[in-house]
Amino acid sequence: MILSKKDIFYHMSIFLHVMPILLLLTSWVKSTPAVAQRKKGERASINVEKKVKKKRVVAKREAERKSADQLLGIRLEKKLVSGIEKTLRYLRRTVKKLPKKSKARFEMMSKILQLYVEQSAFIAGTEREEFDVKWRKWNDAGAKGRPPQIDNKKSKSKWWKVYRTAKEMQKEFSKFPGIDLIIFNAALAQQYIGNEVKASKEYKTIVKKYPKSAVAGDAYFSLGDFNFEKGRFSTAASYYKKALKYRRSSRYGWALFKLGWSYFNLADYKKALATWKRAVQYGDRQNDMKGNIIKEEALRDMVYAYAELQIVNSAVRYYQRYGGEKYIPALLRLLSTIFSEQGQNKRAISTWKRLISLYPESPESFDAQVEIVGLMYELKRYKSLWKELKYLYINYSPRSRWAQKNEPEVIAEAQEDIHEKMIYYPKLVHLDGQNLESVKVFSAAYVGYQLYLVSYPKTYI
Repeated sequence: MILSKKDIFYHMSIFLHVMPILLLLTSWVKSTPAVAQRKKGERASINVEKKVKKKRVVAKREAERKSADQLLGIRLEKKLVSGIEKTLRYLRRTVKKLPKKSKARFEMMSKILQLYVEQSAFIAGTEREEFDVKWRKWNDAGAKGRPPQIDNKKSKSKWWKVYRTAKEMQKEFSKFPGIDLIIFNAALAQQYIGNEVKASKEYKTIVKKYPKSAVAGDAYFSLGDFNFEKGRFSTAASYYKKALKYRRSSRYGWALFKLGWSYFNLADYKKALATWKRAVQYGDRQNDMKGNIIKEEALRDMVYAYAELQIVNSAVRYYQRYGGEKYIPALLRLLSTIFSEQGQNKRAISTWKRLISLYPESPESFDAQVEIVGLMYELKRYKSLWKELKYLYINYSPRSRWAQKNEPEVIAEAQEDIHEKMIYYPKLVHLDGQNLESVKVFSAAYVGYQLYLVSYPKTYI
């Protein structure tokens, strides 16, 4: 039979189209030791290990323990700490010259006590920050060996000064107006020293002896914290609610925040969400640094309540309204994870796509697309799998708009990940074809291999 020029070109094109796939398959066969010894009719093994997703750890979440300087609303610069020490030296010298039990002496000693509290809180906050840095390094390194421990020796020594000064004032000025705050500071010092049972007794004395004082609200809050740390969330909630009766309490906003966490740990997610929304509104009204911190903490943590309630659209609108857009990616990520764990893969995919549409140039956008590719495989929607894989390769390439908005190390890491995924999924589908003995699935794997070879024509496997 004589072939026409057109027929020759047609067969050559098919040969050139199929040959790279055959060479690629041959290279895997040659590189697999077990294949050399395989029996007649036995298939070559596919050198691919299926990655198993780690499940989200579902446990009671606890509010991040706030450092003393956060709770007390103290914000000092390091250069001011030395200034406090100079002021304290002057005040200690001066107070000795004032008459015992005089109003002037009480006021000066109150000033000394307040400076001690600020100093102690600042040092405690610094210790906490240093611990957080060490813990993150330890955790990022694979959490090997003993975890780091917080070193709070310096702050403890300062809190002891607070306690001794407060006790001295209690003896000398027991009948003075404002002594309730002095007793509270003594209890506060005991709490941060670690004598929580003793501190709890002091707080109970305050609420019993000075029930109408704003300090009683602070004491109720601290009693709530004492029970919260012990995991007694229902008791903690009752104390936080009592603290909320004192609008003038310095802990009012934090009481709202921690009440939200108490409800969350009691699995009452609707109440948790409603309470955190109250905390956001409270923080907005304060128009100061302390109020802003409370608002940000509530916005950040209500992500968990929205996720448990599986609320998407109204959550996004809420964050956009209250300036919490930076928390939306975390919310959508958590929701998508929950949906996929529950087997709601289609909902998970639509939520990941929502993240990409809202923040197409964010690092989270890349992660979302990787997850979509994985879910398409789980659904065995091979045609969609190759479509999404191609989208991953093109839209997150070094020349993409996404790459222009991200850091070089993020881009480099993404390219490695893309290359791995581009060959991982064709091999996985090929393995499915072998297990199912399905020509249809083999054909799907063929399309995946084609996509890889077109995308990386110069790569040798």
